[in-house]
This record gives sequence, structure tokens and C-alpha cells, in this order.
Amino acid sequence: MHTLGINAVYHDSSACLIRDGTVVAAAEEERFTHEKHAKRPVPFSTWELPYHAIDYCLREAGIDLVDVDHVAYSYDPHLLGGQHR
Repeated sequence: MHTLGINAVYHDSSACLIRDGTVVAAAEEERFTHEKHAKRPVPFSTWELPYHAIDYCLREAGIDLVDVDHVAYSYDPHLLGGQHR
């Protein structure tokens, strides 16, 4: 089973690929863009997903996106405003 973890909420966007409970690859987006803390802390801003880090993780695992069974995405409900339970 392949799980792709994506952190794109805060300024340090990253991705991680886990195969059967073992980390296969992980990287921060700044490794590829050479721009530290480049992302604004805006939740669900798809134009700022860590595309390079995601691609790196998939290549390191030797799989395509269609081979991913689960995607885990981090978020902070407090950034959205209002009350969340």
C-alpha cells in the first residue's frame, strides 16, 4: 500500500511517500525551488502544492500517481476562521 503525505499549509511545503509503513522518500519543496519558506500560510491553495517534492517522492518510489492508495493532507482548521470541533 502506498500513502502520499502532503504538507502544504504552512511555509515549509513538503511531501512524503510511505510504502507498507516504511518511508520511501521525503522532501521539502525548497530543495527544488531554492527558495526558503516560500509558501504563504494559506490552506487549500492548490497553486502552492509542493509539486516538485511530490514528483521526487513518486520517482524515488518508482510509481505513478495512479499507484497511490491514500493521500494524507495536513491542514489547520483555525486558519479557516470560525469555530471547529
